[in-house]
Amino acid sequence: MYDMQYGDKSFSVGFLGKESLTLTSTEVFDEFLFGCGQTNQGNFGSSAGFLGLGRHNISFVQQTANKYGRIFSYCLPSTSSSTGYLGFGKDRRGSKHVKFMPLTTVSQNPSFYGLNLVGISVGGRKLWISPSVFLSSGTIIDTGTVITRLPVAAYSALRDVFRQAMTKYPLTQALSVLDTCYDLSSYVTVKYPHIAFYFQGGLKLKLDATGIFYSSSASQVCLAFAGNDANNKFAVLGNVQQKTFEVVYDVAGGRVVFASGASSGLQESAATSPASHHDSCWSKGGGGDGSQSSDQELALLRAVDAMALSTLSMEKDLESSQSKKESIVKIGK
Repeated sequence: MYDMQYGDKSFSVGFLGKESLTLTSTEVFDEFLFGCGQTNQGNFGSSAGFLGLGRHNISFVQQTANKYGRIFSYCLPSTSSSTGYLGFGKDRRGSKHVKFMPLTTVSQNPSFYGLNLVGISVGGRKLWISPSVFLSSGTIIDTGTVITRLPVAAYSALRDVFRQAMTKYPLTQALSVLDTCYDLSSYVTVKYPHIAFYFQGGLKLKLDATGIFYSSSASQVCLAFAGNDANNKFAVLGNVQQKTFEVVYDVAGGRVVFASGASSGLQESAATSPASHHDSCWSKGGGGDGSQSSDQELALLRAVDAMALSTLSMEKDLESSQSKKESIVKIGK
């Protein structure tokens, strides 16, 4: 038997089975362990199951380590009409736009993939956030969490500065846990500040509109971040902020790679080849197997997925001294 609990209070209980797993004619894994759920509760939607990609010794990544070397990559599509991919194994393609950082471990759960987040900027302005805010709780990267969750002090600083930069646009009602939303229905273009994450070692991850906004319609476009409900909870880099990036986990090498607009340079063998979907992911849009999303967040994802960010289309950065700090989005009617 197995009993699996997830961060959003969903769970699956059932029998632990063993079978040969066939991905391709040449990629067969004998005695592969998997769970057959008998009692399942949570917002699973129409999903047939979960693919465990964490550090746990019976995750897919660990059980296929001899073949794929504990390396996997994905690109999350920005909308439901675009295409992403999930691939396994080494990638020999190169890129000039690669950012990589060491993977760490968070004390609350060693199967999560940790990152050393140390700071945030809004519109090129570094926020004053004590280093202890991130160090005390830790940060993980997780595809199961929809929006990025931050410690209360960090989120408050981000929200306040973002609101200051967006004062010309009218605020509207909150959307679930998203408390900073705007009615942009009467605007053709909107100027917004860039947001960037800073990691230990000076690495910077800059987000565009896809990673900053989450919308139900042009009349409700929200900042896609929220604060944790407790100061001791770890921060989570959610899937909205990962979109448009190719993210490569080199678990054996202890690092994660972010590639923007090109492949990462870490695919010798893959169950789902990144090469076949690469262009589609970039042209239309961007681990861990523990989710910290609330029920509200998951319901929000299902409700607005077809429309999320489809009302926003990127234009070129402003050709001015502000070009590195803010951009313009065009609102689709």
